[in-house]
Amino acid sequence: MSILVVVQNEKAERVEGSLTVSFQNIVSWDNRWRFPMLGFVDPLGHTVLNRLQVRALVGELTAISAKIDREGISATILDIGANEVVDSLRIVNWELESELGTLVGQLLEACSVALERPHRYLWFLGD
Repeated sequence: MSILVVVQNEKAERVEGSLTVSFQNIVSWDNRWRFPMLGFVDPLGHTVLNRLQVRALVGELTAISAKIDREGISATILDIGANEVVDSLRIVNWELESELGTLVGQLLEACSVALERPHRYLWFLGD
């Protein structure tokens, strides 16, 4: 499943920072309330985030990145139920930490572009 991540302005014009990301259910359904921005990206439809929501997404991605840096992806996947919020992640179709780190980095870059100016929105365009 492939999701296109696009930054657009109010006129629906695409701005720099578009990328194609292939992922599926990064956050399990039962734990989506812990990651409300990332957890509710619709893989089959479209999801749009405004500036305030993009800031919240940056917080979620930063927490995921810190968890990977600290303990690696294996610990992130296997520690479901532990005290840390990020332990509830379920990564699908990601075999290498570097790939997940790349995904998080690309999403953070797109967030940065969306936050550079007012009236920009981060779109997740599902299949």
